[in-house]
Amino acid sequence: MVEKLYHSIVALYILICSVYCQEGANSSLIFVIDNTVSMSKEIKSVRGCADAIFNTVVSSNESGIVDFVIVTFNDPGFELRVITNNKEEFNSSLFNIKAGGGGDCPENAMSGIELGLKSSRPFSHLFVFTDATAKDMEKYEVVKNLALNLNIKINFIVTEYQPCYTNYSVFSPYETLATKTGGEFFVMKKHKIPEIIEYVKRLIESNKVVILSKRFRPEEEKKVDVTLDSGIKDALVAVTGGDNSTIHVKDKFNATVPVKGIADTKKSKIVAWNNTEPGDYHIELNKTDNKTNTLLIIHGTSKITFSYGFSALKPEYMNETTNRPVPDEKSYILIKLKTKAKKIHLQKIQVVDLKDKVLLDKSMNIIEKYQLYISEPIVFPKDTFKIVMIAEDEETKETIKRTSLPIESQKVLPGTIKDEAPKVYITGNPKMILSYESPLQLTCKVTGHPKPKIFWTDDFGSTLTFTVTTIKVDYQFVSVLDVDIVNKNNTYICKASNSKGSDEKSVKVEIPYYFDVINLSKDKKVEYNKEEKLYCNVKAIPPANVTWYLNGKEVVTDDNLSISSDQMTLHIREMKPKYVGNFLCEIRNNMKRLVHNIQLTITGVEEDKSTSSEEERPRPPRPRSPRPRRHGEILLDLHI
Repeated sequence: MVEKLYHSIVALYILICSVYCQEGANSSLIFVIDNTVSMSKEIKSVRGCADAIFNTVVSSNESGIVDFVIVTFNDPGFELRVITNNKEEFNSSLFNIKAGGGGDCPENAMSGIELGLKSSRPFSHLFVFTDATAKDMEKYEVVKNLALNLNIKINFIVTEYQPCYTNYSVFSPYETLATKTGGEFFVMKKHKIPEIIEYVKRLIESNKVVILSKRFRPEEEKKVDVTLDSGIKDALVAVTGGDNSTIHVKDKFNATVPVKGIADTKKSKIVAWNNTEPGDYHIELNKTDNKTNTLLIIHGTSKITFSYGFSALKPEYMNETTNRPVPDEKSYILIKLKTKAKKIHLQKIQVVDLKDKVLLDKSMNIIEKYQLYISEPIVFPKDTFKIVMIAEDEETKETIKRTSLPIESQKVLPGTIKDEAPKVYITGNPKMILSYESPLQLTCKVTGHPKPKIFWTDDFGSTLTFTVTTIKVDYQFVSVLDVDIVNKNNTYICKASNSKGSDEKSVKVEIPYYFDVINLSKDKKVEYNKEEKLYCNVKAIPPANVTWYLNGKEVVTDDNLSISSDQMTLHIREMKPKYVGNFLCEIRNNMKRLVHNIQLTITGVEEDKSTSSEEERPRPPRPRSPRPRRHGEILLDLHI
């Protein structure tokens, strides 16, 4: 059941959620708990904080958490205990965890984390409680890749248990996994669990962003400058690594800024920096142990956040992007700013590594229609990177920076994608009405594994021009069909097939046909040498051709008689006897035919002696068809 739920969540995330979910996303709070006998005290501490944790989420309007997930693991098992938004079920699940077994240190931590990830929503908070190393480290890459796919931060709360905790470095894989996913890593005595739970409560009660993440080598001075903008309030400062650290915060006048202690353990220190004011600050750490790296992370409640997405095709909407770029290919990055009552303008983005070294610096172009920002196509780094957005407050001209979670290019690990028959989705309306001879572009999304063969067909067996682009490696693809000119009704079909099956979806394209008579000239008497115009004017799609005849012969134009460029007007500059007779116009397209007769006679010809010449003397009409012709006769032939 969990496997089905996971694949349903990921499929939905890929197709319609994608990066759009970063904006006001519903998330989960996940506890992955080692339930071996040595963890009895930690389980009891978590139980004691259960009400406070649940109430923090329920009472907050900004946490975004809508359900709780509890998973336990040991050796050899791991189990999903509950997915719930009910307080009694949450508490009952915690109280039903019975600590037992153990004896040897390694436990199935990675399997427990994997199960927690698969049971949760994207953009969630996952906390691992354990005192043991992982027995199943072969799953490390699978777990990391899954967490990056779902934008879930993995946080480790490791308690000291002497048989397992020989030294700080034995847990380095946990620390690396936390760093790679944007989480944190804490080591502490067992009785310190309530302090770290207080930190968890503060992290989840509102939308926190990372203001600063700085790792110091043992030999480095532990000093850093940080700027807080007016969109930040209520910061949390966490220091991990080394023993007995102290945190000093000073403002630009070198005055000490008051902070409140949250957690104080041998290997970590956390303080709350409430009611922050915008400005420049200096932070200095003092520690007695200079043998290990030190990580400083500052979180803050923010009124300004951003969402991002990547696409090999130029996107217009956030749900046309993914949260990880395709490796070794150029991708656009789309940025959407989310602000509360502030007007800010995105200036550029920077791509930085996990040490905040700038790898790329790119300006952004705004898509005015949607208030989105887009870059030119970029080849993003192969190693883990972050996106830093740099914006400006339009009123105060204040510079605002926000940083994404760690990102890696898409990666498919063996066995992580199940074989699946293709599914085809048409982007946009499956029925379209186009103007005659308009260009057409259609897009279909296709999911499936192995990679499906994707192609387009139409009703007429035409040779069609289309592209296929990878969106999610080995799973999701987009095909774009381009038709230069559409001049008839047609149905275009996107088809996909692989070894597991096939699927297709169609788009019906219609052109509105019409044949409207605008102006047909009637029989006329025209004075000699006077100007005259005859009209056979229709408005038609497909466009109609007009052919003019005089007394059974197609009209030949000269200096005195011309036909307009649209063929619908015949212009006689000076009326002569040779134009006397029956003018016939034939109006035709591939849908309809109209024939119209105009009888033209001349007046005033006897008053001019020159008309006696043989050339201009009216000639008797040629013999006509035995069937009598009526003036203004219209013949309609309909061909469909």
